[in-house]
Amino acid sequence: NTAVALIKNKALKPGTVLLELIYVSEVVAPRSLQLGRYLPPAALR
Repeated sequence: NTAVALIKNKALKPGTVLLELIYVSEVVAPRSLQLGRYLPPAALR
């Protein structure tokens, strides 16, 4: 997904770029371990 916004704030220098990153933690393991029960996918901001 992508979003663009215009922010008028005198505290920021012209040309300042702000990034928001969202990571998803996922467990990769054999299904028999059922790690998804203990560590479900979660978005980290």
